[in-house]
Amino acid sequence: MDPTSGLLLALLFAGHVVGDFLLQTRRMAERKTRPGPLIVHGVLVAAAQALLLLPFLTWRVVLVLAGVTLSRGLIDAFTARIRRRARSTRSLVVFVVDQALHVAVLFAAWSVLAPHVIGPRWIPAGAISLATGAAILIAAYIFSWNGGSAIVRGVLALVRLADDADVSAGARSARVAGTGHLIGALERFLALTLVLLGQWGALGFIIAAKSIARFKELENREFAEYYLVGTLTSIIVAMTTGLLVRTLLAGSQ
Repeated sequence: MDPTSGLLLALLFAGHVVGDFLLQTRRMAERKTRPGPLIVHGVLVAAAQALLLLPFLTWRVVLVLAGVTLSRGLIDAFTARIRRRARSTRSLVVFVVDQALHVAVLFAAWSVLAPHVIGPRWIPAGAISLATGAAILIAAYIFSWNGGSAIVRGVLALVRLADDADVSAGARSARVAGTGHLIGALERFLALTLVLLGQWGALGFIIAAKSIARFKELENREFAEYYLVGTLTSIIVAMTTGLLVRTLLAGSQ
């Protein structure tokens, strides 16, 4: 893949991640069965992608982005209805299917645009690899922060440990005022950074620090299971994201 096409693909995916995992709130995601939230979400993602693709912006790019936005709306409407009817234990499957369909659309858009793109405006040829790396890192950290939380919630629901309608007091206390989400997000942020720096041994300190903070609560078996599954899933998400980013960055050089 030539550097220009690589940058185009990285910006397409970065726009998707910014729109889906940064600009979209959880409340918006839960209400996408209604036309209003669905349209607002589509507009936000389209705006994020258009903004990031400004160096490549042509009428062809605008038309392709319009097709991507329409496809996104259809996919989100479909998966939102499935999510509303599905049991909480299937939320992870719905999430994976939803993201897989979006990824397929983005690759299709890239395959249409790649043969026609020229050098990006405002970005010198020598800085294309740097811009590609920046787009990959931005997407990775945003996905790790919010996308990772969605995966952790889905895994916990899958093993029937995080059903909001029937969760123990100990498990509920871990999520008071959103602290569980914030701790998990910071944990993945730090773990991703350590993986990118090649500091694998330091990952153990994250788990150790969390275990010390929750030492008393870990005496409760149900909470201990909830904690271990959530923490290990969170670390695995960060590690997998980090390894993928390292591979992509090596290929973009």
